[in-house]
Amino acid sequence: MKEGQFVRPQGIEIHDNKVYVSDSFNYRIHIFDIEGRLLDSIGKQGSEAGEFEEPRDIAIDTNGNVLVTDTKKNSLQIFDKNGSFIREYGSTGNGVHQFDGPEGVHSDEINRVFIADRKNDRIQIL
Repeated sequence: MKEGQFVRPQGIEIHDNKVYVSDSFNYRIHIFDIEGRLLDSIGKQGSEAGEFEEPRDIAIDTNGNVLVTDTKKNSLQIFDKNGSFIREYGSTGNGVHQFDGPEGVHSDEINRVFIADRKNDRIQIL
């Protein structure tokens, strides 16, 4: 497969003239310039920290950190603006910081993170 080619693009976020696209079945986040040229990719397939099983949506916080929901892994992963892994939240369940099919993610102006927890029928705020 060619670099930057999609298998199942899901989420998209534009920040500082960069376009971030989650590619669920290519198990990574592609980063393009505003003209569509591939700049970098974050992640790979796997179950460890910094790896993806099904990345779904993306948000960028005010620090430029990249937040990614992983629907199959039931987690939110955070990477710095250079793509280095920072931390992961979540496990399977219905408690605090637990998810069942997290999808949409948004970060507001004070870096609160809102996550659409699909199968738990709720929005979680971190």
